Amino acid sequence: MSQLRAGLQAAIDRPGAITKKEIRAILFENPDTSPSPSPVDAAAKVLDFINERSGYVHAARQGGVGSYDYARWQGHMEARRQLAHSLGHTVPYEPNDRTQPIEGAAK
Repeated sequence: MSQLRAGLQAAIDRPGAITKKEIRAILFENPDTSPSPSPVDAAAKVLDFINERSGYVHAARQGGVGSYDYARWQGHMEARRQLAHSLGHTVPYEPNDRTQPIEGAAK
C-alpha cells in the first residue's frame, strides 16, 4: 500500500494535472510484472482478514438488527467466520480476539 501512496503522491506533486490514465496505471499495475507475494505474506494477509471480524461484530452491535448496515456487517462477519472455520482456526468475536489454529483440526 505504501508504494501505491508514494506513486500517487509523486504524480500529484508533479507539475501539471494528473490524468485518469495515469491514475489507472498506478492503481492497476500490470499483474504480470508485479512480484508474487511470499507464502508468509499471503498467510499474514489471510489472518489479518479473519482478525478484522471482531470489528464487524462491534459495528453490527452498535447499529442494531434494524439498521440498514446490519446486513452488510453480517456478510463481512460470515465470510470471515467461514474462512476461519475452513482453515481450522478459531473465530474472533470480541475486540482484541485473534484467530489461532485449533489443535487437532483437519487441514
